[in-house]
Amino acid sequence: MTRVEVSDLLDRIKIYRNFFAYGLDQTQKVKMVDEWEKVLQPYDAKDINKNLDIFVRSEENKDKIPDVFQLVRNTLTIVDKKSKGKVFTRCMFCGRKIDYKFEARKHEDRCRSIRYMVKLNKQFYNKELDLPKLYNMPDKEFNEIYIKRLRIILIKVKETNSLEARGIENVIETYFGRPPKYKISEI
Repeated sequence: MTRVEVSDLLDRIKIYRNFFAYGLDQTQKVKMVDEWEKVLQPYDAKDINKNLDIFVRSEENKDKIPDVFQLVRNTLTIVDKKSKGKVFTRCMFCGRKIDYKFEARKHEDRCRSIRYMVKLNKQFYNKELDLPKLYNMPDKEFNEIYIKRLRIILIKVKETNSLEARGIENVIETYFGRPPKYKISEI
């Protein structure tokens, strides 16, 4: 985004949120444009303006002022948009072709979690899980199911492998934003 585009964006925010303290003091206005421009420079103005439109239309954002980081979240820079879909790798777990830069880490984390859950579910409960369903569900839903399944499996794992049980307990604790229950040296 150019400096003019950043200034226009801040003007739009001021229109949507008239209590936004932009433009009241000329020195502060210049400083704000400077700082927002540093962050927004690599992005396309159309994308950021679209994100602002989505933000102000959301009922949960009523009377909230968007900050620069909310506007760039999940948005590709101009350079990233040009490279997306150009470099691929294969998942080391399932062999699926995935975008190296944009999907690899997230996909392999999901894949690793699914494989682990499937293995333990089969081992302790002799049940198959619906793999396509697990791969295709939204992240939030998958994470809830994963933690729920780990809690169920943890009961059986505690009986056979205390080391693995401690690792599972740490996964559950950190999912909820709490510190791990065990230090690595204790596992």
